[in-house]
Amino acid sequence: MHQVIYAPNAVGHHATALCAAGGTTVIRPCGGLDGSLQTNLSRSEAADIANSEMNLVLLSLSADTGPVLHMAEGLGMAPASAVYFNANALVATEGVAVISALFAKLRKDTARRFRIGVFGTAEICQTLLALDLVDHAWLCHATEDVGHMQFLSQQSWSLWQLTPRIWPGLEVPFSPVLTNPAIRDFGQSALKFRSPYLASFTPESVDPVFAVTARNGASLRSGPGPGFDAVQHLNTGSYLFVKDIENGWVRVDLIGDHLVDGYVLCGDLEPILGDVSLDYPPLATAFDIAQAELAADQCTSDHGALNPRLYNYNATTVAGGRDPVHWAASFVNYCVQRAVYVGTNNKWALRWHETSWGWEVTGAVQPGDIAVWECRDGSKTGAVIGGYVGFIVDVIVEDIMVLGAHSSGRLRISKLPRTGLVRGVFYNLRSIRRAHRQITQTPQH
Repeated sequence: MHQVIYAPNAVGHHATALCAAGGTTVIRPCGGLDGSLQTNLSRSEAADIANSEMNLVLLSLSADTGPVLHMAEGLGMAPASAVYFNANALVATEGVAVISALFAKLRKDTARRFRIGVFGTAEICQTLLALDLVDHAWLCHATEDVGHMQFLSQQSWSLWQLTPRIWPGLEVPFSPVLTNPAIRDFGQSALKFRSPYLASFTPESVDPVFAVTARNGASLRSGPGPGFDAVQHLNTGSYLFVKDIENGWVRVDLIGDHLVDGYVLCGDLEPILGDVSLDYPPLATAFDIAQAELAADQCTSDHGALNPRLYNYNATTVAGGRDPVHWAASFVNYCVQRAVYVGTNNKWALRWHETSWGWEVTGAVQPGDIAVWECRDGSKTGAVIGGYVGFIVDVIVEDIMVLGAHSSGRLRISKLPRTGLVRGVFYNLRSIRRAHRQITQTPQH
């Protein structure tokens, strides 16, 4: 069911069954003050985990590095593996003000031996990452905390703990732990009972994660429409996993077990992680994908709030200049990357021209080529206010029909001049680009 789990109690005698059910890594606490075998990892349990061919991550329940480092070294965990420290427990006894100093000491104590991770709230994780006091952040399931949603969307975390539950059939209490799709290494390790090396990890398929953002919460319905029964009320801030979108309704999984629980109105949700993709034809070009996105007609900026489509587009780019239509470059990047090409990875439209992306084909234009304009304020000599980029649909004398993001907040086909004024913005065509094979990349599955 879940590849990575946190088990608060001993699971050695269940290790083989957990592995057979899909588990690859178990996180176990050690260094607890009570010394209970039900809480603290024992050497015999570690041997059972190793024999099942699962990997191990250690969570220290105290700031005393001695016991946890002794355990890690005794088990033959790789030097590059991580030891996590429970900052939530430390905050309760030490206070937030001294956490940074405490982790600076932990960093010193573990130097050159193991990497260091933190388990805690978004505030704690973000603070320690920014100070470079930890290598990995494991976000706890405190969804109501301020900043939790924002920290998730930044994707600097390595692990995220979900709601605790019981493993079906085994009656084992555990918490599913999601791994960041962009990070394969979160400090997991094989043990010397097998071989002392840092274990490999293939991320599991995780459905996109959305949060309920409607002020009064949202209704989970039995079907995609207001006429279907409301089977459950979801509080504001609740998280859920999205299977797909059907006519403005999101088909959801509430607990991350890949089973459908019902439907929620798309407008009541905001995307946090992942990509809800439309169905594209085999070997689709970037222009095919752009046309499919246009046909779906699901994209609206809604006065700046991200919806599932805009989230997907902006997730493919990093910060850049502010163009007149701020998500135009992100949309083109999304289509290009979905077609398995390397884009510019930048939100600034002019980067498509300035980086000499692809081939320059301004004199031999085809539908689907990418047109790049420089935008000036009010006139040909006005201040540069960014650029615009989109897919060419047709060329009519000196005008270009282009498919792309529109200032209305929707995708549409617009008519832009090669050079000329449109609604107070002066457009100057800089170049027309076309992808070539030298910039293709390996598809990501």
